[in-house]
Amino acid sequence: KKSKKILKKNNKFTILFTIGWGHMRNCSTLGTNGKKLFFFDSAWEFQYQIIKLLQKYQHKYNIIVKDFPNPHNRNLWKSILRDLNAKNITYVSNQFSFTDLLHISDLNILPWISTTFFESLYFDADIFCINEIIDINLFKDKLKNELFYFNNTTEYIKELDKYLEQGNFYKRKKKNSRD
Repeated sequence: KKSKKILKKNNKFTILFTIGWGHMRNCSTLGTNGKKLFFFDSAWEFQYQIIKLLQKYQHKYNIIVKDFPNPHNRNLWKSILRDLNAKNITYVSNQFSFTDLLHISDLNILPWISTTFFESLYFDADIFCINEIIDINLFKDKLKNELFYFNNTTEYIKELDKYLEQGNFYKRKKKNSRD
């Protein structure tokens, strides 16, 4: 109730963009045979592109940028929002839990698949997500009508822009993905 009262001030749709780590560089992960993945090497650049896109829609929607507290980039995203003149985008770090924000969100924008993705599945809001590791055919066949899933950043940004321009929320039901 508290987060709804403070963050959902009007009848506009609410968009939740979850930012994660942006300081890990030149890393690889198990199962990738040493291949460097975009979300390690350029996660902050991709997240910056998303924020620039959201800035374009800051008067049309309630937009919340949720950053998880991180000593390496404590003020990075706050500074970026200020530099982009994104005055109508709300920045949240540890003031509200991720679950509290999911309760008021109409669209969840995730820059990769992690625990935030799995938590988001239990809410009715649409999900935009991206991952280079998971086989995209799984999503194209079984989950194509449930998630907005991409394996490259260019297509992700383009489709997110279309989605926000149209403003038709709650397009996808997550029955199979929840199972």
